[in-house]
Amino acid sequence: MSHFIGIAFIPRDDDYEVNEDYSKKDQTLENMFSMGEALYSSYLTELLAPYNEQDEDYCDVAPELNELATDYLQSYYNKDYIKLSAISGEHLESQRQWKEKMTVWDSETKESKSLTLAEIDKELEPLLMLHRLMNPSMTEEMFDINNKEHKELFVEVLVNTENYEINKEYQVFDHYFYNDEGYYDWYEVGGRWDNFFRQDNFNNVLEDISLLKGTSMVERIHTLDFFETLSLKQEEIDNKENLENRFVKSWKQDEYGKRIEETFKDDEGNERTKYVVDEYWTVDELFEKVEIQKYNFLSMITEKYGWEQESRMGWFGISEKDNMEQDDKEYTENTWEKLIDERIDELLQDVDDNGVCKWVAVAVDFHI
Repeated sequence: MSHFIGIAFIPRDDDYEVNEDYSKKDQTLENMFSMGEALYSSYLTELLAPYNEQDEDYCDVAPELNELATDYLQSYYNKDYIKLSAISGEHLESQRQWKEKMTVWDSETKESKSLTLAEIDKELEPLLMLHRLMNPSMTEEMFDINNKEHKELFVEVLVNTENYEINKEYQVFDHYFYNDEGYYDWYEVGGRWDNFFRQDNFNNVLEDISLLKGTSMVERIHTLDFFETLSLKQEEIDNKENLENRFVKSWKQDEYGKRIEETFKDDEGNERTKYVVDEYWTVDELFEKVEIQKYNFLSMITEKYGWEQESRMGWFGISEKDNMEQDDKEYTENTWEKLIDERIDELLQDVDDNGVCKWVAVAVDFHI
């Protein structure tokens, strides 16, 4: 899962309301609901709705074969009770082993703990009931798909989605909802980027959108990709320590531009591969001042053009851009910066009778 910052443009005359009491850093589990949201805007809600990956109004159904449920059901209809018993037994054993490895949070001791045997049996109770019904040696009441209680138990244990289907071949399909243009699953205005526009003395709503085109000078080390600097400590930056041969500037490539790999053995003697480094950033280069966009964001959303983005965000804060070669990455960044300028210039031309731009920018913390 990942968070990323996007900019949504809403009308200046929209009936939006900024919550002056909102503060992400002061938010706790106790006050988060009473504190409310950073901004209230029905226009923003409607603008972002089509890009929610979980909103069924904008999703298509994507059937996915449920192999385990299908194995159960086909064995049942084929009256292959030996196979049915084996399938349910293996399923039960694998779930038990998984539960034995699980830990749960104990709110009293503030520690993680393993499940007890009684707790495991309690959680596995529906599966145990189904297992008995599938085994002639364990019960006189065999599983009957036409029995309402039996079918409900089958669905509870084996079906992964609320909606599903069973075809003529007794294949079970889970129905997942999928939005081709789903880029987030929830969002909040500000959020982890609360007061995003503070450089220009604004909070999460920027009234002068021309300021989005501004640039600033920062040290290169502060522009490195997030995943590259996960282990970097502030004192290492302050003291310029442990920075030599640490951050890759470029990778060695073959004649086709593909990264060259080499094999090595890890601490356990397993053979692995890694890319071959061509050049590292020097310490001096890391502290050189470079010009960047003053407000760096991954996506922008307008009524006219919809959702536009530099690259799609994936797991753990890593976007598609992070996996690109340096030349492709620079091209993507330059193209994105030009597109931002084009969109803002166009919005700035849309003015009211007093010559004031009709649009303001809202900083949105998206989660995916």
